[in-house]
Amino acid sequence: MTTNAKLRPMRRLVQILEGDADTKTPTLFRTTGLWHLFPEQSEASHRSLISRAKDFGFISQVCRGFLKNELTSGDEQWYLFHLADLLRPHCFNYVSLESALAIHDQNETSFNKTVSFITTGRSNRIRCNGLGTLEFVHSSTPIELQRRGLEYDDTRKAWIASRDIALNDMVRHRRNPSF
Repeated sequence: MTTNAKLRPMRRLVQILEGDADTKTPTLFRTTGLWHLFPEQSEASHRSLISRAKDFGFISQVCRGFLKNELTSGDEQWYLFHLADLLRPHCFNYVSLESALAIHDQNETSFNKTVSFITTGRSNRIRCNGLGTLEFVHSSTPIELQRRGLEYDDTRKAWIASRDIALNDMVRHRRNPSF
């Protein structure tokens, strides 16, 4: 009987990915996170393993430094919300602007594959291969002043601005509020 440590790296990786698939939770992870699973591998072997796993369709690159477990399934928007948390762990982010209005109108198609966040971090647009785009808009307004109009959404694992806050953010950031 072989132990996990003696299995070939690709077989071990597939077992780990299948274990995530059993939890029925979609999984995103950092490329560097695989280093800890295979400490005996050199950098070249590690890159080769990731490349082969991509070629076989076990994982896919979502954006630089992040991989998606293709053996799990989930809503594409869930991945975007989760990726925002992973990309900005030390910033306070909340969904606002057009995205918050789409959530409140329950018009999921109007997301247009872009989720907009107001953030304490810097502004940026990040394209996520096949999933959509994350837009971070910096706000210098203290978050404490806006927290009253935010609600936490358990399904998205994100703070969502109220309709009024989203409209105020659109005016403040010179967006067209005729959404």
